Amino acid sequence: MFECPNCAHNLKFDIKAQQMKCDACESLFDPYVIEMDRYAENSEYFETNIFTCPQCGGQIISEDTEIATFCLFCGSATILTEHLSQEKRPDYIIPFQKTKEDCIKAYKKMMKKAFFVPKEFKDEKFIDGFKGVYIPYWTYNFHAKEKMCLKGTLTKQERDRVLTEKYNIFADVDAEFKGDYYDASASFYDEISYALAPYDLSKSKKFTTGFLSGYYANCAEVDEFIYLSDSEELAKKEISQKITQDNAFSRYELYDKDKIEINFVSRAEKVLFPVWLMSYRNKDRVAYAAVNGQTGKIVADFPVDTKKFLLSSLLLALPIFALLNFIVVLTKAEVVALGLFWLFLSLMMYALELYDIYEKESMYTDKGIFRQTDSLKTIKNRLKGAGDFLPGALFLRIFGFFFRMNWIYKMIFIIGFIWCGIVHYRFLDITIWPFIIVLDICGLCSVGGQLMKFKQTKNYLAVILSTVALIISSIVLLLNPIQVLGYHCATGLSLFALAVNFIFIIKDYNGLAMRKLFRFNSEGGRDFE
Repeated sequence: MFECPNCAHNLKFDIKAQQMKCDACESLFDPYVIEMDRYAENSEYFETNIFTCPQCGGQIISEDTEIATFCLFCGSATILTEHLSQEKRPDYIIPFQKTKEDCIKAYKKMMKKAFFVPKEFKDEKFIDGFKGVYIPYWTYNFHAKEKMCLKGTLTKQERDRVLTEKYNIFADVDAEFKGDYYDASASFYDEISYALAPYDLSKSKKFTTGFLSGYYANCAEVDEFIYLSDSEELAKKEISQKITQDNAFSRYELYDKDKIEINFVSRAEKVLFPVWLMSYRNKDRVAYAAVNGQTGKIVADFPVDTKKFLLSSLLLALPIFALLNFIVVLTKAEVVALGLFWLFLSLMMYALELYDIYEKESMYTDKGIFRQTDSLKTIKNRLKGAGDFLPGALFLRIFGFFFRMNWIYKMIFIIGFIWCGIVHYRFLDITIWPFIIVLDICGLCSVGGQLMKFKQTKNYLAVILSTVALIISSIVLLLNPIQVLGYHCATGLSLFALAVNFIFIIKDYNGLAMRKLFRFNSEGGRDFE
């Protein structure tokens, strides 16, 4: 703890003043001066308390003993084990710029748009659970200074002929690339860290322990070399683009301009970034809300209240059904085929949901977790923004999944959509239903294939009901009975299977929003619980 030189009470970093402030006498002090008084030597290491969660193994640096009863990362109310440790000093730190009040205000603003979020997420006691924590990041700087030779051509038009001249183009390259960063914490998801970006590194300051007073810091478990290749690839791309756009080169048609070899001298620095973090645990899953402590940008995992969503959907569906009942007149076969088509759409949405869950829980895109896996491929595409964290993502998934399909599925979707629009003219009802049946078979295969990926047993009820609905509807369409009872039963069964599929979609969306709880080992790696 830092003691006030005037009254010996606790000093904490005050965000508004950007200085150390005494709780009692409200005196302000420079964080660097306070540390000089506390540490006589400018050591490469500093002594601090490390708190370890027995539930998940996550580690937090803090001098505040209140944290000993709650884990920031898994949301467990448990007694954390404490020990003194010598931690290597970060190079820089971005102090908090946004207060807890700013953080809560941003969260409540987001909650106004979250209509289907469970009521627990809007509880004042829950919202007050935001904690200020510094997350360690590796920042990479690259410098290239070398002689370069590129091969290129210059084409000239002379009267009735075209001349192509070949050149060796020599240049002295003196380039610098800096400011690329990746989180160095194994307990902080890369997905969230990317969504919280950007941070302004120009506002970073030389590290001093005074900035940590009153806040927490996460330990850096990820080695600096894990993300080096990714950052170097980005640096090469940026510098190569600058070189080829230079006036000295732009007039030439360069050979292999995408494969320019550049030799870098690299340097990695550890910087602490400010984050307001809140966790919510439900059994073996945990949801996070995180706010960028510099810019105020918010990212959150929001599950959906199933009852609220289904009730709202029903209230919306009734007037739409009544309106369509007056506008569109369909034959018995068309109604059955239409039910099968919507069943296909629900199956495809469910398959995409399962794909997302498998991809997220396999965690192969988070190099902080798989840093000991030699076969891990370079991550080339980062997640952008926080779309998958918002409740609105459920609707984006329903209406926007078309854009994620390959061109074959897109053509199937377009053809089916056109049919839905013109089916009441009745000139397609003879040939369209076999095509719809094929679509449903494809949907069933897609869902079944995704379910088989999971080691743990998944519920096949949606597949079974959809299969039964497909078989009965196919029989009715093939036999074409005179009685309407068969058509009503087939349509009703398809709609029932459709409703069950949507219940599973919502249920698994909640599983996607709330992350699988991991167990951190002593070296910072993770295992599933």
